[in-house]
Amino acid sequence: MKTRYFTEVSTLTVPQFTGISNVVSELSKWLLSNRPDSSCFFIENSIIDTAIVMKALEARSGLPFGDQIKQITWGTLENALEKHTYNANVGLFGGIKQKIRSKFDYEAQIIYDLTYVVVPELHHRHTVVAHAHSIEEDVLSNDLNICISDWTRQDLCDYVGADRGKCMVSHLGYDIEEPQPRDDVEPYYLMLGTIEPRKNHALVLRAIRERPEWLQGRKLVVAGGDGWGPSFKSMISQYGLDGLLGRQVYHFGFCSNQMRAKLLRNARGLIYPSIYEGFGLPVIEAMAVGTPVVTSRSSSLPEAGGSAAFYMDPTSVDELVSAVSALETTLNDAAAAAKLRQKMSEHVATFSWDKFCTAIVSRIEHDVLPA
Repeated sequence: MKTRYFTEVSTLTVPQFTGISNVVSELSKWLLSNRPDSSCFFIENSIIDTAIVMKALEARSGLPFGDQIKQITWGTLENALEKHTYNANVGLFGGIKQKIRSKFDYEAQIIYDLTYVVVPELHHRHTVVAHAHSIEEDVLSNDLNICISDWTRQDLCDYVGADRGKCMVSHLGYDIEEPQPRDDVEPYYLMLGTIEPRKNHALVLRAIRERPEWLQGRKLVVAGGDGWGPSFKSMISQYGLDGLLGRQVYHFGFCSNQMRAKLLRNARGLIYPSIYEGFGLPVIEAMAVGTPVVTSRSSSLPEAGGSAAFYMDPTSVDELVSAVSALETTLNDAAAAAKLRQKMSEHVATFSWDKFCTAIVSRIEHDVLPA
């Protein structure tokens, strides 16, 4: 007896895979490699040609879907569910279910965070409305809630009333890069992430204004497009730092995966002072290439950083400056720096996309297949 997997792939139609689309991409690739004869893909009520999905996965882009989504389908979801005689038809959702609920024998959904419920002030109103109204209905129809951190699982139980027995934790993996030497560049600290209140760029800019000594002899590179809320340029003006833009502070918009990897590899350190995260993947990505991390002692970030990160209160300029100072002291001591890099290497070795996917499928098959 076999389990048939139906993966919802609307998140793969975006031009460039990031965030959720990257997670769905990794899960889809794993299923095609490990369950090739029992994997198919759908958007809304249409089964999608697997060959098109594979092209998108290879390109890390939804452009192969184009505007011809209705011409590249293999029929309707209802017909597919009736046609196949498997032990169980499993629906896998990497994003919100978009009213496709209770169609499968077993439904599993990845839950990233509950920021729109716990801290709605850190989100655009439309995001709060879109997600807050759907999360309860989604969770009630799920046989399995796949949480990307213990923190997210606890929030799901506390705020939505999810059955803990129907929740599991599977930490995200990261893209493993071939080891490359660092380029000879001026030392800089890197911030990664969309410019929005939750990412807390304002604290770092306030620290530059109030405690400028911490960035002396260093640059700050900010990589991420403007999201909702004040733009990066407007925040620079708000804190009176216009004269530093393009001289000591540099802002790039959206970065390709190649540019992102290069920025991480060459950075003196990653500063990730987010107020709230479902996991905090950039923390792992930085450590994986040997770049130390300063991050918040809040939400799920200690799960991502373990004992290998430098922690701070995301509301405190003084703690940010102290954490960066501790990082600098460590890097300036050869023995301490080597010990830190070893600790980071051991920590990130516990995360991988294979572990993420294997844990999910193992739990599903434990639940649906006869003992």
